[in-house]
Amino acid sequence: MSDRWHIAACDSPGRATIRDQNGLFVAEVVASDAELVAAAPALLAFVAEVLADPLVAILDDLSEPEALVARLKGVAARVAT
Repeated sequence: MSDRWHIAACDSPGRATIRDQNGLFVAEVVASDAELVAAAPALLAFVAEVLADPLVAILDDLSEPEALVARLKGVAARVAT
């Protein structure tokens, strides 16, 4: 199971509380950064999966931008589920 964080509340002005999928406290953050912080687990999973691909394959895709975009979309779809 992957971690999922969400913005649980904006209790005080300019602050937001982030909680995980079990409702446990993760952080209190500046409200304007809350969406980015809440997306951290998904972003880290995405980066880890992209980096897990052999570097040669990634470099090959750089010569074909459409292939690189397709690879990144595929990784994003797998991470989102």
